[in-house]
Amino acid sequence: MNKEIVFKGEWFLPDNLDNKIKGILTFKPNEKYSLLELFGSFYEFENTDNIDFILGTTFDGTEITLHKCYIQNLRGVPKNPEQRLRLRRRNLSGQQSSSYAVEFIFEGAHIKNYNELSFDEILSEIFNLDEWLGVHGFSNIDTNFEMDDSLNLNLNYVEPKPIDFKINDDLSGAFRFNVTKSSTSQFQKEYSLKQTTYLTLLSKASLSLTDCIHCLFKFQNFLVISLYTNTNPLNIELICDKIFEDVRVGETEYIQIKKRVKLYFSHRKSIVNKTPKTHFQMLFTYDDIKENFPLIIKNWFENYKRLDATFNLIFYHFYMNEKIIDVFFLNLAQAAESFHLLLNIKNKHSRILPRAEFNKKKKKIEDSLNDVDLFKWVNMQLNNKLILEMRLRELIKQYSIPSVSSFIGDTEVFIKQVKHTRNYLTHFDPEGKKNALDGLDLVELYLKLQRLLIGAILIEVGFDKELLNQLFINKSSRVFN
Repeated sequence: MNKEIVFKGEWFLPDNLDNKIKGILTFKPNEKYSLLELFGSFYEFENTDNIDFILGTTFDGTEITLHKCYIQNLRGVPKNPEQRLRLRRRNLSGQQSSSYAVEFIFEGAHIKNYNELSFDEILSEIFNLDEWLGVHGFSNIDTNFEMDDSLNLNLNYVEPKPIDFKINDDLSGAFRFNVTKSSTSQFQKEYSLKQTTYLTLLSKASLSLTDCIHCLFKFQNFLVISLYTNTNPLNIELICDKIFEDVRVGETEYIQIKKRVKLYFSHRKSIVNKTPKTHFQMLFTYDDIKENFPLIIKNWFENYKRLDATFNLIFYHFYMNEKIIDVFFLNLAQAAESFHLLLNIKNKHSRILPRAEFNKKKKKIEDSLNDVDLFKWVNMQLNNKLILEMRLRELIKQYSIPSVSSFIGDTEVFIKQVKHTRNYLTHFDPEGKKNALDGLDLVELYLKLQRLLIGAILIEVGFDKELLNQLFINKSSRVFN
């Protein structure tokens, strides 16, 4: 999914299969949309600006489905039906052309409507997943040079068994391994063997396209925490649960199997020419957590239900090319508040006092003032909600580990710096500027808050605090820098 791909063929609408237009589809992985260029126009058949599904068949017979297509250019085709009819009578249709921006491409099937846009299995190779998992089938690799300097190479390879895990009652996952190898011949002067790791997600219930992408993205962000940089799928395949093909198993016997389609869409940030990280450069690897991995990944997906907005704020900067520190810092400050609130840390209702006690004190103030207008003003100033300062203090108390505490330094100074800087960057009150950090000081404050939140997330999903503290110490120079 990181290389431009061109599909040449004929294109048509699901409800108009006989009217086919020749054209070229170009998948553009690093742009927002791919491009379909037609030597004609669907306006010949109906007024169509935005189309949910366009079908195609390449010249080599491959079925293609385009989903969410938006008109870009239209040449030589008036929208008025009477004008289009006059053009056809004058045989000027050859002058027509059009182009569409395409959001999603499916290779391998014709999906005609939203009912058929349904899947129950996701398979994906993700950049750096192989290195993070660290499981391979090679052994006894022995390279020796004989006395006459001739090479003697020996190795064994056994394909690893799949690693299965359960995420919830409806969704399960597995790491599976695919091997590609050279053919053998009587004369062999070279041989290659490559192992690739795939993440497989299987659902008991039908998944929409959006659900499939979200499930994959959730696991992808689990890797992002370890890599401390962005990653993306290198390819995605989906198993349809409502579209089948007949496969011959005998002279006259056929069975129906679910169609497998390749999915193409653009990513948030390209990883082209990026070098995979080694396990020394990762905050943690599968080997560090393999005993608790089933519980950790289950908790990760479970927490995503509650903390989706918080996670998006934290992971946002990993996918951005431009580093705008003011925005990134505000995102983390907001993430800290939402993390504390959504998990109901310490104070179940995120209030300083229980509601009944607060109302009782408020009534006492009202009675003592004996002035309706004055009480209205006082009541506007009363606030029974936890503020950022209080939330940060409780986050540090519950989630901070020694290595993070050492990095943060004086807790009260850190909390006040976050509070004052957040307030200034939110309201830009000139009086608050003197207490707000900027430049390299703001970058350092941002990194402290980021490390606190990353640690909090990992502890929340099941990481052992002592293990995490040791990982932060051992990996800090290679990961965080």
